[in-house]
Amino acid sequence: MSTTQQEQIPHLNIGNIAFICILTICAIITPYVIVNNINKVPNPQSQPSAIKTEIEQKENSNSEDNNVPIVINPDQTMRVTLTDALTASGINNVRVAVADGTVILTGNASRTDLPKIMHIVSTFNPKKIINKLILSSTNNSQEETFTQQPIDYSTKVETAVSNAIAACENGNWDDAYKYYTEAASYPTDRSNQIKQTAANKFYEKAKGFIDRNGECDDFARKLLRYANNLYSSSEIRNLLNRCGGGTTGSVTSNSGRFPQTSERILSSSDLSGLSKYDLKIMRNEIFARHGYIFTTSDMKQYFSNQSWYSPRYSNVTSMLTDIEQKNIAYIKRYE
Repeated sequence: MSTTQQEQIPHLNIGNIAFICILTICAIITPYVIVNNINKVPNPQSQPSAIKTEIEQKENSNSEDNNVPIVINPDQTMRVTLTDALTASGINNVRVAVADGTVILTGNASRTDLPKIMHIVSTFNPKKIINKLILSSTNNSQEETFTQQPIDYSTKVETAVSNAIAACENGNWDDAYKYYTEAASYPTDRSNQIKQTAANKFYEKAKGFIDRNGECDDFARKLLRYANNLYSSSEIRNLLNRCGGGTTGSVTSNSGRFPQTSERILSSSDLSGLSKYDLKIMRNEIFARHGYIFTTSDMKQYFSNQSWYSPRYSNVTSMLTDIEQKNIAYIKRYE
């Protein structure tokens, strides 16, 4: 080879040789690294079940928290706010419970605080308030005193007596009897005195009429009945019996077999030993004294043979005294 040809061949130094070696090594290693890294990429389908469960729980948890609303109990809210309101007003011993809008109050409270408590509770517009509070008569250690004003019966008595006297002066004896009865009904120490005074007034009026006319009519009988109802003295009863229990007719001392039925309340001893027929006579004798017209044949026949009997009225119920009415019912039970 000639010298000229040798000069055309490039000269390879050590640096060039090193560079070429590096390129060769990289070309060999790079495919291996790429393939290895591809194999290391995680596959979701091949994840462990624990990791998948955790992911699902987080997803589900996030979705539930976003969709479920917060529930507020209105009863609980009312109980708390009402308790705070009472405490702020200085009421500390009242316990509050709320059920379906109904407020139940328990505990202790002062009577003077009760209106304030009810006002505070009502501002919450409950459906109903059930008050089970134990009320005391003290507030702030100061005892309340409750004084009931006495009723002035004396004024009522004086008014009734004045009305009765005025009625007597005007000849209105029915109203007089009503006012005297009212005056005697009040719980005073004058009750018996009023009854006796009124009874004597009616008695004297009836007796004067009988003495002048020599007979008993409806007016005299009514006055004697009023007198006997107010204060049944022996004097009044005797005159009433002489009048045949108040029937119109001549004054007579004969008032039947059983005059006690119009004089006093009967007892079992008064009825002991009497037959059923005797009991019937005893009971109807009360009606006969007032002039009742009997319709049954046996009673009509019996009383028509009594000299003191004077039939005049078909109904004498309003003429019966309280004593007579009670005795009629008593005898009827034995019959």
